[in-house]
Amino acid sequence: MIQVHEFTENIKIERNVACIGYFDGVHKGHQLLIKKTVEIANKKGLQPYLITFKPDPYEVIHKEKNKQLNNFDRRLKLFEKFGIKGVVVLPFDEKMMCLSKEDFYFKILAKLNIDTLICGEDFTYAYKGEGKGKDLKKYMNVEVVKPLNYYGKKISSTRIKKAIKEGNLKFANKMLGYEYKK
Repeated sequence: MIQVHEFTENIKIERNVACIGYFDGVHKGHQLLIKKTVEIANKKGLQPYLITFKPDPYEVIHKEKNKQLNNFDRRLKLFEKFGIKGVVVLPFDEKMMCLSKEDFYFKILAKLNIDTLICGEDFTYAYKGEGKGKDLKKYMNVEVVKPLNYYGKKISSTRIKKAIKEGNLKFANKMLGYEYKK
């Protein structure tokens, strides 16, 4: 059974290898990050974790609703299916949105007992997204994963949502790596 931890300042979790992102689609690009997390965790004898945000950062930043590919419970089931043992949920709010790059590390990531952090090349954090995964390398072990392409373009939740809206479920399912369910 997957463990879900709501982030608090006093959070106590076991040593882990973690990937970070919103992961609303848990699509093949996300699965690549998860697979790398599980592989490294297994090699090091640690637990594979995933760090995500609630609510959707897009909705907080843009102050508008964002249609989700999967609700939180469905995402948890997919995370577990792909080998994740623990999830840390970060509360994304105005306070978190305004953290500096340094504060995001010291006030959040440093408390999560992470041996290695895995993120996508397009992962951003901190105020106005000024932080990139490579910026965290001065504080911790970080592996930045290149995006996964399909038909010459990056697999993304936005691209999948567009395919679904256009009624092209076969194309969407290829990028998801599983069958889409409303």
